[in-house]
Amino acid sequence: MIEALLRPVLSQSRFRFFVVGALYALVAGVVSFIVFKPFASVAMVFFAAIACIPYIQSLIEKEEESVFKFMSELSFIKEYSHVASALISLFFGLTAGFLVIGLAFPSLHGSLFSVQESTLVAISGHAVEGGAVQQILLANAIVLLICLVLSLIFTFGSIVIITWNASVIAFALVKFITINAAEASTLGAFTIGFARFFLHGIPEVLGFLLVGVAGGIVSVAVTHHDVGTKKWGVVMKDALQLFIISACLILIGALIEVFVTPILY
Repeated sequence: MIEALLRPVLSQSRFRFFVVGALYALVAGVVSFIVFKPFASVAMVFFAAIACIPYIQSLIEKEEESVFKFMSELSFIKEYSHVASALISLFFGLTAGFLVIGLAFPSLHGSLFSVQESTLVAISGHAVEGGAVQQILLANAIVLLICLVLSLIFTFGSIVIITWNASVIAFALVKFITINAAEASTLGAFTIGFARFFLHGIPEVLGFLLVGVAGGIVSVAVTHHDVGTKKWGVVMKDALQLFIISACLILIGALIEVFVTPILY
């Protein structure tokens, strides 16, 4: 219903991905707390991810159908930069929705963000033990492969991983703002926290998103029986290029997290 209401207003705008992401995160949080309170932190992620599937599906199918338009590397970069901007807008929207829930209802953290909080504790523990590039790269490489496998099997299965990451980052921001709001304004704490988490988070998340698109267009091509055709070769070439770009983004994110973020913060 939300999608139908927004389509006339935002159908031609990339900003629609941010709006629907934020709205679906908010609705998923409310519904999960009311209906699945003992499992709200997990249900919230799955509800938001499932709600986003129609947008991911239409985006991936459009790219799979238009692969022959890529007659040069410049056109390839131009086309997939549109995809990347749409998906990163969706991610920011999901993060914003979860962030609003966390800031507006601090008393509900135990229900809505219990699993996310446990994840942050585990990540902090590993960071204390050692934040070597190899360790971070290994963890991100595993997530990258999971996104690829899920998108190959379910076409848009990687959206679950992306939504989960959005909820974890949002809760990390909530905790950071809550702790530092006393020393600085809420806006100041948000700005510092945003820069701290997204400086390395943006290339990493973009890598996860693009590898999801790579697996998605391959999955759609198989569904459309394009295996063995000329189109199949083009699809595989695009998918390989996207995977390489994703791997490079993951590497860049790890280097920033280890060598840049600690210096700035």
